[in-house]
Amino acid sequence: MNEECSGNIPHALEETESPSSSPAKESELRSPSPPIVESSLMDHDDFHSALEQNVLQEFNNVHFTSKNLTQKPMCKETAFESWKSKQEIVYGSLVDSYTANQNLCGLCKAISGYGIIKCKDCCNYLCFSCDRKRHSYDPSHQRMYFKTDSSFKSLLPTEFITSRGEVVEQRVHVPLFPLPICTECDSRETSCLIASSKICYVVTRKGRLDLNLPVFHCQNCEKSTFPTVEDYISSGFWPGTPERFTVLFHQDVLEFWHHLRLLTKNVVSIMLRVVFSIATKNKTI
Repeated sequence: MNEECSGNIPHALEETESPSSSPAKESELRSPSPPIVESSLMDHDDFHSALEQNVLQEFNNVHFTSKNLTQKPMCKETAFESWKSKQEIVYGSLVDSYTANQNLCGLCKAISGYGIIKCKDCCNYLCFSCDRKRHSYDPSHQRMYFKTDSSFKSLLPTEFITSRGEVVEQRVHVPLFPLPICTECDSRETSCLIASSKICYVVTRKGRLDLNLPVFHCQNCEKSTFPTVEDYISSGFWPGTPERFTVLFHQDVLEFWHHLRLLTKNVVSIMLRVVFSIATKNKTI
């Protein structure tokens, strides 16, 4: 750690009061403030050892004070009855999630006359211009285009809306970290990403995305280079093979697959392929 932390490693609490201490003093002893580790004065092993002790100490404090709680956990039947009493409200909220209740852009505050775009991942309403700026570089979000006649359309990652409310397609590249230094002219922070004409398929936990392979373009020397396998992996995308980038797997999918396979073994291989197929056909993203 670069910054120094104030404080010392906590020691065992010493009894400074007699058994007839006031209740306020006892509560202070039972609930000490979270300790702070002074990492700049320790080596790597000592720091992690002290950090582990601090975490265990905080857990014991929470576990100790939780014994005084009188609220019992809600049983399964009580939780079901609680949800059942709110059935109409929950259903109405679910229906409202597929509607748009405003035509004001949450970013530029402009009023759109041809409809509005609702992004469930951004939790915001966007005009057509702000949507294009935001999601041309983040294609994984779930977006819905609500027209003035209250109809709506789920937008693909490559679909955007013109100023007159027409749905058009444009190239959208796989989002990668830009190069800090141009490999051609050695200039710094002049690299940007543009979409090439080559198609690729990106497998995410939400389904499959049909995108374009990116190209690093230097704004100084105007040279363009294709990303390497190191660039994809460092940005969280694993290609099917190190030489070809036609199919990319997002790292979240691989981690999810790893843990799910350990739990469900043989069943997961079949069911996961079915889930990805259904999610892609339904065009949820």
